[in-house]
Amino acid sequence: MQLHVQTQLYIEEIQRLRSVVKDESLRETTNQFIDINSHVAKLLNTPIQNLNLSARAINVLSVLGISTFGEIPKIDAAVTLLNVKNSGRKTVYDIEIFIEKFGLQFGMTYNEIVKTLINVDLSKIAHFLK
Repeated sequence: MQLHVQTQLYIEEIQRLRSVVKDESLRETTNQFIDINSHVAKLLNTPIQNLNLSARAINVLSVLGISTFGEIPKIDAAVTLLNVKNSGRKTVYDIEIFIEKFGLQFGMTYNEIVKTLINVDLSKIAHFLK
């Protein structure tokens, strides 16, 4: 009988811990969730070839493995771009100015990028896309 009681207590404790873990997981997911409208999602996923950037700027971004608009502001700093072969100050400046038109800057997290783009009037800057 003693073993049965201990087993039952053990099972109850496991169930309680599972609910705590489940609650924590839901809380983390809720805190990280950002509602993105379709225009922002489309912009984030726009291939760099469809951006109004020079061929040199697109090549520099490609060398770094950047393939979409949403990845550009995640670049930690302009120095990263300067370290790419055939990249110069003008190319870096052009990329930096381009993302600034959308209210973005280098070194941003995904959440910061999305929050910034949600507050931007995309109709006024759509012409920067090809």
